[in-house]
Amino acid sequence: MHFPDQVLAHFFTSGLRPNIKTAVLIREPTKLNEAIRLSHLYEQKIQLERGSFKPAFSKAPPLLPTPTHPYTVSKPSISNQIASVSQTASNCPPMRRLSPAELQSRRERGLCYSCDEKYSPGHKCKSRPQLLLLSEESEAEATLPDQFVSDNVLAEELQCLEVQEQSAISYHALSGGNSSTTLRFTGHVNGSPVQVLVDNASTHNFIQARMANFLQLETEPTPSFSVVVGSGQRLRCEGVAKKIPLTIQGNKIVEDLYILSIHGADIVLGVSWLATLGPVLTDYAKRIFEFTLNGSKISWKGDAPTDMQLVQLHSLRRMAATDAISSYFHLQLVSDSEPSCTLPSELAMVLNTYEDVFQKPLGLPPSRSQDHAIHLVPGARPVNVKPYRYPYFQKQVMEQLVYEMLKEGTIRTSTSPFSSPVLLVRKK
Repeated sequence: MHFPDQVLAHFFTSGLRPNIKTAVLIREPTKLNEAIRLSHLYEQKIQLERGSFKPAFSKAPPLLPTPTHPYTVSKPSISNQIASVSQTASNCPPMRRLSPAELQSRRERGLCYSCDEKYSPGHKCKSRPQLLLLSEESEAEATLPDQFVSDNVLAEELQCLEVQEQSAISYHALSGGNSSTTLRFTGHVNGSPVQVLVDNASTHNFIQARMANFLQLETEPTPSFSVVVGSGQRLRCEGVAKKIPLTIQGNKIVEDLYILSIHGADIVLGVSWLATLGPVLTDYAKRIFEFTLNGSKISWKGDAPTDMQLVQLHSLRRMAATDAISSYFHLQLVSDSEPSCTLPSELAMVLNTYEDVFQKPLGLPPSRSQDHAIHLVPGARPVNVKPYRYPYFQKQVMEQLVYEMLKEGTIRTSTSPFSSPVLLVRKK
């Protein structure tokens, strides 16, 4: 098979390194010999800039005579090397392996991976950090980063990533509604009354953005992440207010509150606070919440839910004018009759005529007279990249999709070395 020179030049250029390929493509070579010559020239130019290019001609003689007594450089002995290595090893912090159970326990209690203090974005360990080796059972080894990153930065990014992936708030905490899994209390922050919702379906502690501005709380920026709400939407976290004193029925607690645009309750106490209490006793019917705080048994009585009342028209207008209403709902009785599905006669005739076109495809496409192939560069090898480790819930969905397509016959198994695994395509 004979290929035009322009196609061969394109094949050759596509296999070059990115820094050389870009420079060659700018010159738009139309012949293979021209593309090869340009690639060699740009490669020599890059080596000259790096100082690693060695010309083929002989080196000129030195200007000064060579000394008769050359300098001697003493090499360190083996004993000195061993002593140096042992001293370096003694200066390294101790390494401790975290088992999956310890890793899960620290994550549930909100503790830092490097120390026993509570973790929050911007947290810095006071004591000497340890090297923690995070291990997962029956999982492939994670690839090392391309460039060296300190342990503190890795721990910070890892825990910030967990906040991003696992942050969630229930629909009742978002809208302020009452449910069988929430309790509402009246508390005070710096003397100002606030409505507090204890919700075991919310992962973290949140505060309304409007209430944070009203209380004039000092906020700190957080890594940009969104919170998944019970309605399926995503809300952007606007920051965090650290060590906010909250008093409920005479008991004072200090917690970090993430600022979020929620409605209803002013403050939501989630699992990050409930996990620090240990065993708790909750009676949702009697609205009683009992726990142990600082060695003392505490019992809170929840506020009674307010009954729905009819509102007058002038009150509704006043609340709408002052933006005191979060959302409006219109209720209407509808019949259960099935909707009529009548198609125009012209459309029905087209659908009946080409019925095989509109059917759901089952199995592989039929054989054609021309099979298209992907031409590879001569000598090309399969890409050696480790698969990206997706979270369990995403991996489960992908496996279910692959199983359904295999069952329907729209795809088939492949043993080709060029078959690509599930990879992560990083953002540009």
